[in-house]
Amino acid sequence: MNQLEKLAKLTGVATLDFKRFHEEFLPARLTGGFGSAGARDLEQGVDPLSFRLKNGAAYSYRVEGGEFLIEAGGRSDATEVTLDADAFAHIACEALSFPGLLYSGRCEITQGDPGVFLRWEPAVRALYFGSTILRSEEHTSELQSRSDLV
Repeated sequence: MNQLEKLAKLTGVATLDFKRFHEEFLPARLTGGFGSAGARDLEQGVDPLSFRLKNGAAYSYRVEGGEFLIEAGGRSDATEVTLDADAFAHIACEALSFPGLLYSGRCEITQGDPGVFLRWEPAVRALYFGSTILRSEEHTSELQSRSDLV
């Protein structure tokens, strides 16, 4: 199964519709609890993130009160990533990582800090795909206490 077929299976559409993805698919993921891991991961005050297509359409992601929120439009306080629809589709179907998108020149940070964009990746992957977020500080004591690893 290629990446676009995976995307079609995941979202119910053959090609990614940026608006429908943000207004139908992601709210359903949030209702299903897929935003909770990302909200916990970002509750330390990470600035919002906005994805803006080159045609001007934009959606912003932020965490407030322990909840993952998605809003139409950009935000003046967000790190804004400008990209084309194809590049966004590659994020949405796990064909490109955030660093891959950034370092390949397929996106531009038009506002804010590239580090914030990269910091959002685990939370976005948890929301989109249900990925587990692992932080080394959370697992260090567990690994140190396992005698089967020494």
